[in-house]
Amino acid sequence: MIEFIVGLVAVLVIFAGLLQVVSLTQARTEALMSARREAGQRSMAGSGARLTPDYIRYVTEGPDRRRYSADDENTPANPAMLHSAIIDRSVSDPSEWSVIDAVPENAFSDLHLNSNPISDFGFLDGRDSRRVELIPTIKSLVYDADSITVECEVWMPWTRGMY
Repeated sequence: MIEFIVGLVAVLVIFAGLLQVVSLTQARTEALMSARREAGQRSMAGSGARLTPDYIRYVTEGPDRRRYSADDENTPANPAMLHSAIIDRSVSDPSEWSVIDAVPENAFSDLHLNSNPISDFGFLDGRDSRRVELIPTIKSLVYDADSITVECEVWMPWTRGMY
């Protein structure tokens, strides 16, 4: 009888866990779509408050052992690394920049001359969060909280009114 009860509780937890994962996945999808919609609308606008996302050099996993989650620590990077790793390597010889800089309204020159080149992309963000109530079985047997908040953040480049 005891083995049956333990097995029944285990099956109940597995079933409730599956239902909870479905509700969390649905909330994450809705939040992601809403954040994407907000960022997309802002990027298509004729003008917008452009932000500069942080340069991230390295992500240190937090206690949950998953990269790019809320408990991770980001090591900031230097904008000069973008210059040395990508922009400066777009020419075979540094003297070629004088030829490129001579072309009027050249976006490559703007990137090369800017100390914070990522600001030229004009990133706009969209954010949303959803609160998911926990199933009583999960709340009492697995995770002692009333709800879990799912947060999403999306960055898109400003299209400068292209559309």
